[in-house]
Order: sequence, then C-alpha cells, then structure tokens
Amino acid sequence: MNNIIKITVCIILSFVMVCSNVSYVYALDFDSKQIHICADNAPENTAYIDILVPLDKSSSYYANFRNPPLYYVENGKNKPLFIDEDSQIAKYNDNGYGSISLHTKYVKTTELYDNVILFHITVDSIYEKFKYFKAVYVDKNGNILKITDTFSVGYSSKDPYAFIVNDNNLTLRIYGISPLAEIKLLIILSLPVVLLLILLVFIVRKSRKEKIQI
Repeated sequence: MNNIIKITVCIILSFVMVCSNVSYVYALDFDSKQIHICADNAPENTAYIDILVPLDKSSSYYANFRNPPLYYVENGKNKPLFIDEDSQIAKYNDNGYGSISLHTKYVKTTELYDNVILFHITVDSIYEKFKYFKAVYVDKNGNILKITDTFSVGYSSKDPYAFIVNDNNLTLRIYGISPLAEIKLLIILSLPVVLLLILLVFIVRKSRKEKIQI
C-alpha cells in the first residue's frame, strides 16, 4: 500500500515539474527588455514610428527631451532623421500622452532597421507601467502623419515582444497566453492530477475496507 502511495505522489510531482520546466524553457526565448515595433500599411513618407504613453512629468523617468536616432533605414540605406525638440512629435501632448522615446528614460536606446524599430527598455514589462498606448507615424522632420485609434493586447509563447502597428490599429504582443486561455490550460493540466488523487483516495478506502473485513 505504501508503495502505491509513493508511486502516485512521485507521478504527481513529476507532472508538476515537467509543466514548470516547459514554461521556463519558453521564457528563456524572450528578452523582456527588448521590444520591437513592426508596421504594415504605414502612411507614405513614414520615417519613424513612436509610441505615445501617458506621461507623468513629476516622475524621475520623465525627460524634457531625449535625442532620437540620427538615421532611419529605407531600402537598406541610412537616411538622416531631423527630429529635434521643436519638432511636432517632440511637442505633442494630447490628454497627457507624449512620446515614450523622446520624453521618458524607459527607452535606453533605439535601433532602426528597414521594417522594424527596436526599443531597448529599462523595465521588464512596459505594459505594467502604462496599460494603454498609441502608435504615431512620423516623417523624417518629426511631423506627425497619423496616430492610431485602437489598442489591444496579444499573447505569444513563440514570438518576441512587439508593438504591431497596422494602419489605424495597435497591438502590444507580450509573452504568455490570454487570461481565458490560461484558465482553460490550467483546467487541462490539473485534470491528470485530480484523477490521480481520486485514484489514490479510492485505493486508500479500498485498503481500509479490506483491513476491516479481515
């Protein structure tokens, strides 16, 4: 009887450890302090895409102005950016929203590629800091071409952290699964453990009955 209990407990613990290790391996694929900006259907003359966030000017992370990259990439070639503190994007402040790259210290450095912008940030989860974002299309002189209206959160266990900008829509892709999917997964993963526990209870009760009869 004791051997059956030990085997059952070992199976349960092994199952929990496997689930934990799988989650850990997935997490290793991500750098939580790098976030991509990927855009489709950008307006003509877009040279830079920035993210607007609610700014707190009393925060130690607020900056009056931080220099953006000097160049953007177009068709594999570096072309100069002329965004300064007098540009439209630098002065933009609507309902407290402003540029995360020009007015906060959360973005340490910015790298521009042909179709992707990469922010190196100072925190593990930018979503936990702001909760809501807008994307803004900017031309080479810092003029605002368009600001997105909609915002949503997406989840992935295989793709990097990213702001996905498509015309008027912005999605922040973060590591993990949606709360609803997480509940479903928890139920699925818990089912074998519950069944094993039921089996263990059944075995213990049956064993007690046999002892009583003896």
